[in-house]
Amino acid sequence: MRAIISQYTLDKQKRPHSLDDLVAAGYLKEVPVDPLTGRKDTWVVKCSSDGSEAGIVDIDSGYGKTSNEGTRPGRLPKIYFLKLQLLTD
Repeated sequence: MRAIISQYTLDKQKRPHSLDDLVAAGYLKEVPVDPLTGRKDTWVVKCSSDGSEAGIVDIDSGYGKTSNEGTRPGRLPKIYFLKLQLLTD
């Protein structure tokens, strides 16, 4: 997801304001399921506090506890990034 947000930002010269912006612009077919919660509506987006460059700057899983894989709260294991990237190519 971070790579997709970065690509959108580079291509459009502005940050997406929501995950739906990524769908509308064709970067995603739909908002993906958060692999740690199994839901689409639990993503936690972090937005810029800079008013002139508003929009999403980072994203985390909405999962609040350490996973059974030992990742930090809200951080996805790298395997999920690989799977997501393959699904969106």
